[in-house]
Amino acid sequence: MPKIEAMLDEISQRASSLGHVPDLSNALMDVDEKEKIFMLSRHSEKLAVANGLISSSKGTTVQIVKNLRVCSGDYRNISKR
Repeated sequence: MPKIEAMLDEISQRASSLGHVPDLSNALMDVDEKEKIFMLSRHSEKLAVANGLISSSKGTTVQIVKNLRVCSGDYRNISKR
């Protein structure tokens, strides 16, 4: 899990450096903003992307397939870039 955690942090840092601001409008947990941002950064789709990135060669397209609806907002906005 340490490799996935490191990749999640890298994804968040790169997204922030590109101007991405997490969309907290769908984060309905009763916690402060910093905790919401952390929880969004560990969402299941992001875990899947991080695992795909550390498990594949550079330049490989990572495709995440699941039979659940992808959350609108934060993840959809950043993953399509």
